[in-house]
Amino acid sequence: MSRIVQSGEKYLKIDKYYEYFLKECQSKRIKELALKIFQYEKDFSSIVGCFMFDDAILEEELQELSRLKFSFPFIVFSRSTEYKSASLSLKFRSACLFRGLYRIGVLGITDQSLEKCYKNVNSHVTRIDFSKFSPGEVEPPNLRGIQIEAYNRFLEKGVEEVVSRYFPMVSTSGNTRVELEKIVVKDPELNEEESVNRAKTYQCALYLQVKLFSQFNQSKKLNSTSVFFGNMPLFSSSSNFIINGTEKFVISQIIRSPGLYALSKANIRLSNSRKRTYEGTICELLPSKGILLLFHIADEKTSQSSVKLIARNTSSSNAIAFPVSVFLKAYGISHEDILSLFKSCPEMIRTIEQENLNAKDIFKDPGFTAIMNEISNAKNIQKLIDLSRG
Repeated sequence: MSRIVQSGEKYLKIDKYYEYFLKECQSKRIKELALKIFQYEKDFSSIVGCFMFDDAILEEELQELSRLKFSFPFIVFSRSTEYKSASLSLKFRSACLFRGLYRIGVLGITDQSLEKCYKNVNSHVTRIDFSKFSPGEVEPPNLRGIQIEAYNRFLEKGVEEVVSRYFPMVSTSGNTRVELEKIVVKDPELNEEESVNRAKTYQCALYLQVKLFSQFNQSKKLNSTSVFFGNMPLFSSSSNFIINGTEKFVISQIIRSPGLYALSKANIRLSNSRKRTYEGTICELLPSKGILLLFHIADEKTSQSSVKLIARNTSSSNAIAFPVSVFLKAYGISHEDILSLFKSCPEMIRTIEQENLNAKDIFKDPGFTAIMNEISNAKNIQKLIDLSRG
């Protein structure tokens, strides 16, 4: 079945020209090019197009195209400036690209054929010059409004949804109960200009309208009051926050998803100022809740390689490392179960052979005790949380 393509009011059957082309053309390179073009499965939107070569077409191939006098509007041209039609070829190519036509190649390199095809393509091109639009004629999308609308929805509904999770509050004796009626958002006391000039925060106050039910003996009391909940910063007209008189912009950050990350020769941050490189593989276990756990597998070249758990220390300069089997036994997994689970892993087998602790003796291990003391220190809890996020 012949494929039909359209150019203005003229229609051509491709297959007829293709048969003639294969019969008369003696250039193997051009035949291969034409074969790829005619095997194109999609419908052509126009019979014109261009095929750009990185290097100049061989002179004998150009002569072959001219000898055939092939009438199918195919143009082959090069980026080389040696040909007089180079500038016109670029015009034709830009016209095809602007029109979104299929670049199906071209036969013939003469200025006349290029000029004819260029005019044919250019007549179908509709150019829109946005520089000629007057202000107000084209309204750009309100990209800043996306953040403002989302934050306003949070103030109107999101805050109430979060706070309402903790209500009603009931005392341990059951005699007193506090219920939430609504959340009131007050207007800001200072406008944007005053907040900047006075080095204040542009914010609004949140109040909780609550009811207090109390029952002692046979008497019942009902009190309704408004409680100050806190201040919330507001978006300014320029889509930023004003904190202590300084404009602060919201920047989205990419947060790693919980999971296991394997790193090769990674730097482990042991404290806020020091780094230490472990040779081998570092596996980071990032839980959805809790601190980051690091597992170190020594270099495979080392026959004594094992799997150790590394705790990032917040006070001293050295990392605390101990066999990962100690960590598993602390959760109550027996020595036999660990051997059964990891019998096909030589690193884990060597790890288990390095210690023979049971679940009861696990807390006597110096390394494990040091980590427990580090975590139990209240001053270091926030530091560990910050390190797990970073």
